[in-house]
Amino acid sequence: MGSLSSAVYTVLFFFLWYHLNRIFYVYILFSELDKQFYTGFTLDLKSRFKAHTGGFVKATKNRRLLKLIYYESYAEELDARRREKYLKGGHGR
Repeated sequence: MGSLSSAVYTVLFFFLWYHLNRIFYVYILFSELDKQFYTGFTLDLKSRFKAHTGGFVKATKNRRLLKLIYYESYAEELDARRREKYLKGGHGR
């Protein structure tokens, strides 16, 4: 039974570590082509930006050249999603 307790603690540790070490990003891109902004949300800012600039994101594939002009990081997903919604709603523009 001792090993079961150890396994439970191991799972709990990794669960907590995963959830406490996630960073959520809200970002703004600027299109040099149409002079418009794009606001998004992601867990992996570097990969998401590469997807945008590589033409793999439907919303921006025809709007390249793109520049990452701003980003914010959040510990809580809900805070990041609320901020993204605020910025997309025009209140934060």
